[in-house]
Amino acid sequence: MTHIVCVANTNAGNYRIRDTQQLETSANALGMTVSHVTQFNPQTRRFIWPDSPIDAVWIMGGDGTIRDVVTDMHRIGLDVPIGITPLGTCNVLAHALGITRRNTDYAALHRWAPRSIRMGIFNAQPFLMAISTGIDASIVHHVSIRLKRWIGRYAYAVELVRQCGQIANRPAVVLETPTQSYVGTGCIITNTPHYAGPFVLTPNPLTTPELTAIVHRFGSVWSWGWFLVLLVLGKTHWHPQIQHIPITTATLHTQEPIQCDGDGVGSESPLSISATQLAVLL
Repeated sequence: MTHIVCVANTNAGNYRIRDTQQLETSANALGMTVSHVTQFNPQTRRFIWPDSPIDAVWIMGGDGTIRDVVTDMHRIGLDVPIGITPLGTCNVLAHALGITRRNTDYAALHRWAPRSIRMGIFNAQPFLMAISTGIDASIVHHVSIRLKRWIGRYAYAVELVRQCGQIANRPAVVLETPTQSYVGTGCIITNTPHYAGPFVLTPNPLTTPELTAIVHRFGSVWSWGWFLVLLVLGKTHWHPQIQHIPITTATLHTQEPIQCDGDGVGSESPLSISATQLAVLL
């Protein structure tokens, strides 16, 4: 009998109890069992998992919740497919996979098959969307959580305006690959084509084996603003101060803040980056 463990972020603004009820009802009708993980330690970022064998994990939440769950699965060696009900602010991974709350059909669980997608690892920690350092990471670190809950992703735009004067003359970051080194004022290493929600940062699909590193050298507010325009258009490769670099392994040196999957993280430089695989139910 298939056992699905459901991890739901009940604090997500879009969470509704009917989501978990629909999953459980549909799974039971197909002869599957569902148990729920409700205990989470916010200091250690760890969950209390059931002792019984687990065949799949269903995650209801945003990008941060997905990363917390997958990170803890990685910690305990739980290598099973995950399913997603996107409930967050940006839902970058769900955008890349074409998953919406509206098209999630729990009654079709018996037809869903695991699909391997690319996932990144930095200093032995997984990331599913992107890890970055530079002005965008600084914005993530300093954005008002209260404002984010009120106006969603637009809170990042407010923080960008506040930090405009700090864009020029930022400390250098260095990305080292096995064959070459790249220097810039920031670096985004992305697992998905999307960034900050529906915007396309790179044309590389999730099925390619490499991560994409975007090393940028923004020397002014105007160069950063031009990047944002091209991000909306899905044409960031047109920017003269950006390099798109495919990587499977790399080392990132930085003294700047670091963000991972939309959350500020603390990690010592250098960062050891590598690509791996994750199974997702689609």
